[in-house]
Amino acid sequence: MSQELRYLAMRRVRKDERGQCVTRAFAFGAVALLFLLWHYQPSGYEAGHPSAQSSAVSATSEASAPSADTEKPAAAAAPAIAVAARCGDGKCDATESMASCLADCPGVTTPAMCGEEPHSDPGGYAVVWGASHKTQTASECCAACAAHADNPKNKKRPCNSWVFCHSYPQCWSLDTGNWHGFGECWLKWQADPGHPLYGQRGKFSDEFRKKHWNAHKTGKNPDGTRRNLTVPTHVPWTGGVMGTVVDLSVKWTTGLEGMSSSTGENNVLWRAWESWEQNLARGVKPESMGKSWGGK
Repeated sequence: MSQELRYLAMRRVRKDERGQCVTRAFAFGAVALLFLLWHYQPSGYEAGHPSAQSSAVSATSEASAPSADTEKPAAAAAPAIAVAARCGDGKCDATESMASCLADCPGVTTPAMCGEEPHSDPGGYAVVWGASHKTQTASECCAACAAHADNPKNKKRPCNSWVFCHSYPQCWSLDTGNWHGFGECWLKWQADPGHPLYGQRGKFSDEFRKKHWNAHKTGKNPDGTRRNLTVPTHVPWTGGVMGTVVDLSVKWTTGLEGMSSSTGENNVLWRAWESWEQNLARGVKPESMGKSWGGK
């Protein structure tokens, strides 16, 4: 009896083991089938599937999204390095003025046609007397010269050179017997604009300033006060020869014997109060004065 029971028990165990094997095999097969279906199905199944919509949105976002280069904000410009204004560098900076740096200020303030050269006193025959002819700016003075030249009645000596007093209240000059105030606008005629005359130009040499230091310290000003004007470092006038091109990189110095440039050119000072013969005797070039200098 006991043997039969053991036999039946063993058969049941074996039957259970076979059932478990079948179950495991079925489960394994189902897992394998699911894996194959997942692996070979199209992404998102179809266009309407949420995963497909997500992929489309992602693709659109990538297409419209800026590249890494454009996403980055433009690099900020390197901060400008502040350069301190230096008197004598040829630029009239915002922090400079004629009072603080006559060497640089006010600089060129007129249109190119005016041929302006700061710190210059172009010579020539005065066709309009500046002591009684004043303007507010150098540009206005240049315009007055152009208007004079356009007038047919001035065809004999049309204005082709102008001089303006920039300094307030007055401008220093070599003609010590006169007082020249701000705004004086002298209109002149040069016999040969290609070889212009100049009475003073650029900066004054130390020797020049020393010799003429007291030239304007005698007599009285128009308001009755005593004259007390010493020689400035640079010519306080500005002027130009119409239509000429000025090389502002060339620097001039007015000395006792005349004017010399940084390029080696030398000119004798022209003096308005001297005759043609006197200027010629001192070395002023005859082509600059012309033959009809003294004629009316």
